[in-house]
Amino acid sequence: MDVVSSPITILSNRVTLENQETLIPLLGISTNAQDDKLVVHRELAKAVNREILMIDTTYSDFCENEVGRILNKCWRRGDARSEYFVITKLPMIGNRRDDVRRFLRKSLSNMRLDYVDAYVMEGPVGLVGKHDTDVRPRNQEGQPELDKDTFLEGIWKAMEEECLNAYCRMIGLCNFNLSQINRICQIARIPPAIVMMDINVYNQCEKERTFLKNRLITPVALYPLGNPLHTPSEQHPLLTEHEVVREVAEKHEVTTSTVLVKFLHQQKIVSIIQINAVPETNTIFETLNTFTLDE
Repeated sequence: MDVVSSPITILSNRVTLENQETLIPLLGISTNAQDDKLVVHRELAKAVNREILMIDTTYSDFCENEVGRILNKCWRRGDARSEYFVITKLPMIGNRRDDVRRFLRKSLSNMRLDYVDAYVMEGPVGLVGKHDTDVRPRNQEGQPELDKDTFLEGIWKAMEEECLNAYCRMIGLCNFNLSQINRICQIARIPPAIVMMDINVYNQCEKERTFLKNRLITPVALYPLGNPLHTPSEQHPLLTEHEVVREVAEKHEVTTSTVLVKFLHQQKIVSIIQINAVPETNTIFETLNTFTLDE
């Protein structure tokens, strides 16, 4: 199923963004940290064939070209650009006001798009790369090569300019804490539309979600199946192996991964599944709307 065929209407649920009337899909798929381009191509094809119309990528993954190839096939089969919600991110080596435009133009060229739906700052700190493909630079001690002159407010002003010039429909943040989000909100002419963060059963981020709701910002869950950096313990095993999650999955005859996504989906929390998170993404897409979790 590595070709784009006619879409099967399975998951078309959308939610209205907090600060505007724009509808955003409740479920998306991300190329995050996936190096194998064949896997990216295959999984993206599966997703769009199941009408998963939100695609999250980033310049730093070097997967934007594959995203572009899949989208081009979608246009050829008759899909409208307006049906899709495409997110990409400013790499941390581009966290300087003068680099925002250049990196966004690179991303648009890679994906063969005139605009993205959301352009997001990948992180709150800058990195000093030797060149534009040195996206995770390290110093001689093996530590990240930090740009100590990172000025978030200046970067945000450049992000706003790109939004005003219609190269992105909205702008947002990723991996920012509340203090950093508030800094941006204090100076923003165009406030963040979305904030991408680690939200799942273990980390429900109620304080953060309330903060964002009060500022009309929509949270997006990056790791609905659990943070990949989580170290499992007896009290906190991997979410997909948690006893309670297993029991719920058995009750509804679905996978534990599906239960975890459904937990957020049912609360109308926008969620993005990482391509490399589980092998059964297609199963999640097929079964997510076949059951309802009990209160």
